Amino acid sequence: MTLRRSFIIMLVIVGLLMSVSISISAREHFDLGGRTVRYVGWYNMFAGISEERISSAEEEFNCEITQHHIYPWIEPYGEGIMSRLLTGESAYDIWTVQNMVGFFDVMPQGALYPLGHILPDDYYDDFTTVEIQRIEAFDHRGNRYAFGHTAPYANHVWLVIYNQSMLERIGTADPFELYQQGEWTWEAFTEIARAATADTDGDGQIDRFGFNIHHNGLLTTILAASNNASVTVEENGRRMFTFDQEAALQAINQVNQWVNEDEIMGVDLPDNPLINGYLAMQVIMPYGLAEGDFKTSLEEAADKFVVVPIPRGPQADNYVFSAQAIESRVFPSNISNPEALLALDKYLFRGQEDLPFEEYLAERVTNRETAEVLRDVNDNFAGVTNFLMEGVIGVDLWTALEEVFAGEKSAAAAMNEIKPLVQSKLDDLFLN
Repeated sequence: MTLRRSFIIMLVIVGLLMSVSISISAREHFDLGGRTVRYVGWYNMFAGISEERISSAEEEFNCEITQHHIYPWIEPYGEGIMSRLLTGESAYDIWTVQNMVGFFDVMPQGALYPLGHILPDDYYDDFTTVEIQRIEAFDHRGNRYAFGHTAPYANHVWLVIYNQSMLERIGTADPFELYQQGEWTWEAFTEIARAATADTDGDGQIDRFGFNIHHNGLLTTILAASNNASVTVEENGRRMFTFDQEAALQAINQVNQWVNEDEIMGVDLPDNPLINGYLAMQVIMPYGLAEGDFKTSLEEAADKFVVVPIPRGPQADNYVFSAQAIESRVFPSNISNPEALLALDKYLFRGQEDLPFEEYLAERVTNRETAEVLRDVNDNFAGVTNFLMEGVIGVDLWTALEEVFAGEKSAAAAMNEIKPLVQSKLDDLFLN
């Protein structure tokens, strides 16, 4: 065991002993003694919270509340928050983490505070299903680390947006109707994308494509999730590489078919290709539907654009709603007065009270069909990510997949080749 990890474990033990004395005091009012509480992250974490509420919280809890920014595009975020822990600066920190930013840099080193023994019985009463699933996704070996209201709805789930009017003119089946009938599958998607891919002006060049995404490897993991496959799974406390299993290989081969055989994937397309008629379908997340210019384009377009889930694969009986990024807040292992900070966090961030679901929908939908799908997403999101460990082993997987799409290796050969390396990285992270 390294000296660094031993030191962190010592901080955890001290923190737990401190929390026991707090939890048995059963105080209803928390006084933080004028200390500064720092929310650590890489964006404005108080967006949508009024200055009045922050001031009220400072008075109620006798503290100063501020933000401390560590920008991952400038410096490694995990190293930044770990440095705060090791220097003792983090005793009143609340850290923002994602599956791709921070969490897997510090959790395996024992740098996070486990919450299970201090959470009140009614803590989750005002949480949405999405929030609870997101928190549970960060559980590890029976320990809960994540807490707090973040986005109350599934804003980073992968979906497909398509030009319904275009497909009606072409004469294909309607993806939304197929979704309602439980028949929105990879096979149906392929048929529609093939029909939409065409040379529309007769110059011998394809100028309208069935589908587009900026990263074929990313698409593969999204598709794998829709086939009940995962890049890694936790088995008996060990994180295992599983992208060599049949359901994952089916996803790799399906994307390879779309790229190299069907040639439905548009590349080097003009600006805004979906709205301007160069594309029939593309991936999108709910937050993208609310972005100003794109939403305006949807509202002003002559054609109608509808959102549906990612089509389900042959190994899935139901649609799987997977997210690229799941985000939450955590405490460092040396946290002081965690119960007070939990109460403070709940005072500041109020989830669906601050953003009712109907307001969320109104910001994102332009038609009944899309509203129905977003309701389904938020009712059924189960905390699935398309690539939970992307920040750890993403480069290894992307490189192997590109070799498949370049025709250099089969899917099975590429995955078998990288499995020992990836498994070694996972074991080094979690078992040492």
